[in-house]
Amino acid sequence: MMDQVTPLPFSAAGFRQRVAAQPLAHAGDDFGD
Repeated sequence: MMDQVTPLPFSAAGFRQRVAAQPLAHAGDDFGD
């Protein structure tokens, strides 16, 4: 699990965009694999 902040391009903004892009896939998931 990615419970810690990583220096990768996987930032909060990117995370939000991913969730926004796939709300169904990440309906109950905080982080989408």
